[in-house]
Amino acid sequence: MIPRSDSATKKGYLFILTDASQNVFEKRWFVLKRPYLHMYSQSNEVDEIGIIALSAVHVENDPHKELLLGKPFTFTLFTSSNSHALAAPNLKEKHSWVAKLDPTHLSS
Repeated sequence: MIPRSDSATKKGYLFILTDASQNVFEKRWFVLKRPYLHMYSQSNEVDEIGIIALSAVHVENDPHKELLLGKPFTFTLFTSSNSHALAAPNLKEKHSWVAKLDPTHLSS
């Protein structure tokens, strides 16, 4: 495990798709500290419940997926090993997370 650090690029709550068959999103605390995105149950926890490696990450911001998932402010992280559907609490946070996660991503 990688120890938690306060020198993160970004922190905040996001919703992550945990059950695609039922469209279940769960609220989690995320800490971006390259090259990883750490996931916690709550903001005050120390032990990660998940880590997403961001090597070769690509962020997709597709409005059609928002409609399909029925969740506003959704974006998808594609990594070398997996994909993760995430949703921000609002549009400003969505743009901020997308920019921090994939600095090469062009805003639409």
